[in-house]
Amino acid sequence: MNALPHPIWRIENQVDVETDLTIYPEQAVVGDKVSVPTPAGLIQLKIPAGIHNGQKLRLKDKGLKRKNGSFGDMFVRVKIDTPLEQSAEEVELYQKIFELRNR
Repeated sequence: MNALPHPIWRIENQVDVETDLTIYPEQAVVGDKVSVPTPAGLIQLKIPAGIHNGQKLRLKDKGLKRKNGSFGDMFVRVKIDTPLEQSAEEVELYQKIFELRNR
């Protein structure tokens, strides 16, 4: 039996679930806690400092239920994106970071 596509999750191996999470560059650099929807409801996920674009975080036993009663895992793939709008102060801070890296 095939399941219809879900707007948030992709099902892998019939019980594992994968989703994408978009974060901002500053969250990737310093880390953060964010709400992530799982099949069982929202959870708080700790984004480790220094995470890279495309990196996956594993949430053990947060996937779909197996026939034996145990649960699959959920994987969160991180996508780092730049905000559409930035204040002049934010641009100035990014410029300072750029200059520090290019000394």
